[in-house]
Amino acid sequence: MPLSDFLSMSKSGGYSEEAEDDDGVIAISVPTGEGPITVTLSRRQFTHLLAAAGLTAMLPETALASEALPEAVVRSTAGLSGADYRQLLAAHQNGHRLLDPRSHIVSLRHTLRDIDHVREGAGTATRRDLRQVQGEYAEHLSWLYRECGDIASCRRWADQATAWALEGGDTSMAAYMMVRKASLALDAGDSTTAVELATAVGSASWTVPPVLYGVAKAYEARGHALDGTVAAAQLDEATELITGGRSEGDPAYLRFFAADFADVQRATCYVDAGIPSRAVTILQSKVTSLPVSNHRDRAVHLVRLGAAHAADRVPDAAAFAALGSLSEARRVSSEHVLAELAQLDATLTARWPTQPQVRQFHEALTETRVT
Repeated sequence: MPLSDFLSMSKSGGYSEEAEDDDGVIAISVPTGEGPITVTLSRRQFTHLLAAAGLTAMLPETALASEALPEAVVRSTAGLSGADYRQLLAAHQNGHRLLDPRSHIVSLRHTLRDIDHVREGAGTATRRDLRQVQGEYAEHLSWLYRECGDIASCRRWADQATAWALEGGDTSMAAYMMVRKASLALDAGDSTTAVELATAVGSASWTVPPVLYGVAKAYEARGHALDGTVAAAQLDEATELITGGRSEGDPAYLRFFAADFADVQRATCYVDAGIPSRAVTILQSKVTSLPVSNHRDRAVHLVRLGAAHAADRVPDAAAFAALGSLSEARRVSSEHVLAELAQLDATLTARWPTQPQVRQFHEALTETRVT
């Protein structure tokens, strides 16, 4: 399939859907010695506090990885440079677990409109750079919508990211959006589309960063695993590229793809291809080595571990892992993980409906869905 078939271009600079209301507030529960207190912030106040790393002080258990923006520019996000906007985006990315995804979405879309205003009076070079920045924001919005379980919006923002990236000359981001769509195809069990998209990344005439090519190879292998084949050579190549193909010029978003990602993709391939015992060993190791603050990653690893135990016909272990994943998924408001848990619940309740641990997980998941 030609590369152009996978790229959705937009003829306008507008957004792919109506913007949310900016007048709402964000409520943050802050732990104290006397118990939690609730702090409310406007959307703009939240953006400023996040940019200034102020949430680190409020929530000491979770620190933002990025440095604070200069104090002089924290008063308003309008009028920042491309580097400043990227730094603000990094703060959102590294602090994604601090708030539910929709709170980040509203703040990021507000900043996108600020960038639009800056571009209106800027020169050609600045407009081009800011268009690239907008592509990076759209990419993260696509991921956040996936976390919300809103796949239609996830796809629309992936298309918007592609359009802005190509307009700004960022072919790596455009290729990355093809990888994003390959991931969505895998979620839907569409092995053919996933393999086509992943293969297209490798055959692109653009220069694709080795790490990104490694991610594409991992997703290609997962597509084959859905058809019952463990593509060991592709998985090995993916691991080598992801762990050893980094350079200083890599796009910032590739920092989230490391050895743990490659290992989890390999484990997922083993489950999909019917070799779950190998996956259990990998995933147990990954869960025990995660930092305490990595709630979303733990949720993902545990639901995959639960699926591996279920495929290996160990229902109590599967349900126990699923309960742990459910606790973490609630904490980070990940509808994406909850959807995987629902699939696991369907498997467990169909095969082992009378197992006490299975019933406990089913009741806990049902309560979560109701509330």
